[in-house]
Amino acid sequence: MVTGLINANPVIHEKKERRVRQAPETTDENAAEPIDQLEIFDILLPVFHIFMSCSLLFCCALFIWSCLSLSFSCVCLNILTSYQRYKGPRASILTGAAECGN
Repeated sequence: MVTGLINANPVIHEKKERRVRQAPETTDENAAEPIDQLEIFDILLPVFHIFMSCSLLFCCALFIWSCLSLSFSCVCLNILTSYQRYKGPRASILTGAAECGN
């Protein structure tokens, strides 16, 4: 049986914050500056948003195009079958397609 509180000794983690950049002690222009990971995240986040929005727009456009092409092919198929019924069973679908284009 538990006699004390379960959460009596919680684990506390240090909160990561931005580093304060200190003035360089040397004036060496070729020295590498330490990399701040949060700064890199701030730089790459807008690029990621642009990429995701463009890919989402492309997927939507592709879906709309496929729906339109499917409906167009259904309309052409309906025209050809109605032409075949009008001309009789011996009418060729290719002849109907040629006359449909004119």
